[in-house]
Amino acid sequence: MIYLIKSHRILTTICLLPLILPTILLAQQPLNLDFEKESIEGIDRPWGWNKTTWGTTTYILDSITAKQGKYSLHSLCIDKESPCLKQSFSFDIEVFDLKEKQVSISGNVKGKGLMKPVSCSINYTLYDEKTKEYVYKELISEKFSGTFDWKKIVLNLKVPKTTTQLSLRITQEGKGEAWFDGFKLKIENKEVKEVNVAKEFHKKQIDWLLKNSIAFHSPMPFSKESKFKNEDLSFFKEAIDSSKIVALGESTHGTSEFFTLKHKLLQYAVIESGFRIFALEDHFIVGEEINKYLKTGKGTIREVTRGLFETWDRDEIMNMIMWLREYNINHPDDMVSFIGFDIQEVTRPIDSLQSFLKIQDQKLYKEYSLSLNYLKEKGKYPFMERDSLVKLDWIDTSEKIFNALNSKTKEWFATAKTKAEKIKIEYGLQYANLIQQYFKEVLNNGTDLYRDEAMAENVSWYFERIYPGTKMIVWAHDSHVSRGDHHKVFTNYNRGISMGSFLSKKYKTDYKSFGLITYSGNYLAFKTYSYKKQTKVPLFPSPLGSLEEALHQVSVKKRQGNLFLNLSKSINWLNKPLPLRFANHVNIDYGYWGRIVIPYQFDAVFFIDRTTSAKRVEIK
Repeated sequence: MIYLIKSHRILTTICLLPLILPTILLAQQPLNLDFEKESIEGIDRPWGWNKTTWGTTTYILDSITAKQGKYSLHSLCIDKESPCLKQSFSFDIEVFDLKEKQVSISGNVKGKGLMKPVSCSINYTLYDEKTKEYVYKELISEKFSGTFDWKKIVLNLKVPKTTTQLSLRITQEGKGEAWFDGFKLKIENKEVKEVNVAKEFHKKQIDWLLKNSIAFHSPMPFSKESKFKNEDLSFFKEAIDSSKIVALGESTHGTSEFFTLKHKLLQYAVIESGFRIFALEDHFIVGEEINKYLKTGKGTIREVTRGLFETWDRDEIMNMIMWLREYNINHPDDMVSFIGFDIQEVTRPIDSLQSFLKIQDQKLYKEYSLSLNYLKEKGKYPFMERDSLVKLDWIDTSEKIFNALNSKTKEWFATAKTKAEKIKIEYGLQYANLIQQYFKEVLNNGTDLYRDEAMAENVSWYFERIYPGTKMIVWAHDSHVSRGDHHKVFTNYNRGISMGSFLSKKYKTDYKSFGLITYSGNYLAFKTYSYKKQTKVPLFPSPLGSLEEALHQVSVKKRQGNLFLNLSKSINWLNKPLPLRFANHVNIDYGYWGRIVIPYQFDAVFFIDRTTSAKRVEIK
């Protein structure tokens, strides 16, 4: 996609920085209300639009029946098995330009054989300052059914000052088909095709960022252990200070420069600051298998990494693991350990627990063998189960097994003859803990964010029980490592429910969090949550008013695309809710809906102006 830039500051310097600046880009949220822009999925979904409800109605771009332009949006339900449930397709619109203004959204609709009415609506959320609650509102258009030619739809609204979210929604219920086209937004009777996101950073703020940000040479890792002295990364060491758990985030999964920079920072932390644990956002058991390889060399790197999330199955990650192996070979008495702390898989923890019990306690093994096999079978496809009472039974069963082991550990420790035997007991109990964590996570399909609490618990278990006091580098998404320390929960990542928030509260200054952010580029991601192959997808250029866009301006002025910024809680304008990118392992068209108080999430950020997609591992 090619956009036109709106910032005169960037235009005046573009000819000077061909290596730093991307293709000229847009700095506001574009509106695709006329459906003319395709998403990465092509005609299967217009850019920025998303289905908000589950059901059998399909939405697709139609180039045959269009009121104007190239495409209309076609909705269709012909399901003979179900009654075509109410379905909605929605486009979220930033509210910064809309508050306290008269807005009008108009468009056209055409119908064929509609058994129930179709309609459009403006859906918005208000914050009630008296009750401290969010109130949902809906303004619905005229409804149309049957068969008819193009008809006009108009929605008028004076947007309240306390509006926090607003969207245009298209809704169909029942069998039939409809076409929607030519929607437009007017603010105070003036048509707009893009809206501002936030207040633009002013010159004094940019000057502060210019003065306080530190440019660094490259996000590429050091080729040799001795090479790290050739580049001054002392600012990172100073930011770490005496902390023992240092978390490195990333605003996107699948970004090459994020992966290579974190490899480089890991190298520096290991060589210069004595860190000896690397913790990855991945399965617990996979971490064990990679750790054995790194310390013994048994097997191959491909064998031990096959169980990793596909997000990490990248050349950049493999290079990092091979560097760790080389480091351990060269330092056999001072090795780095590799751990995983995630809980999204239960088969291997159950297998590991059964293997442990078979040796440790035959009675418990026989008593719980059937239950463990039952949980193993149900754990393969837990989201197929809709009955919450059945899921609660899974939790009860897994807790019963954990408690049974926990009651025996004192006896087991008393008879253990070596440290190695005691460590095996620790792991046996932890396997049982992983199983109950897994079933607690699937109870509400992950919506309660319990996963973050469990991951923090697992990091702590390693830090306190297996490698007590050993310095640890943690690698995960920005949303997981964020501290979530702000007193207003909605200005934190995930309402302050993050792995980092639990670690921050527990370890205080012993925990440090670093975000990794970018202005624009590409990353490797799935097109949708159901599309199983990853591809290169574009990152929306950071809009005016975001920290990323402000740092982009700084990178232009410094003629350097790599920056480091300590985040001060004493700077008032930096400690207000700001747009901040969120993109995980799935394509996100826009990604700037969150308003985050950034210094309460991260102690500092690394900024890469222009990023590229990570590289798939080709060798199997």
